[in-house]
Amino acid sequence: MTLVDRLPLLLSREPNIRLIIIDSLAALFRSEDIMFEHHTKANTLQYFGFAMHTLCHRYNIAIVCVNQVLKIFYLSYVVYYIFVS
Repeated sequence: MTLVDRLPLLLSREPNIRLIIIDSLAALFRSEDIMFEHHTKANTLQYFGFAMHTLCHRYNIAIVCVNQVLKIFYLSYVVYYIFVS
């Protein structure tokens, strides 16, 4: 059972959940055991994004997917990132 399958079950059992943070989704594609073609990666990420978007609307939640999380956040970096992005 995948994350896309399990999240609706969790959200229906725990209605107080309002935020889900998924860390390092891209790490799944960097594994040496799994060799994805570029179009397969793109299709998989597109499907995942669509599924998460649907869950956000259905359960009125926020889902944040990040590639890496820093242990220490520096204000100058955060401000720079906001303006550059």
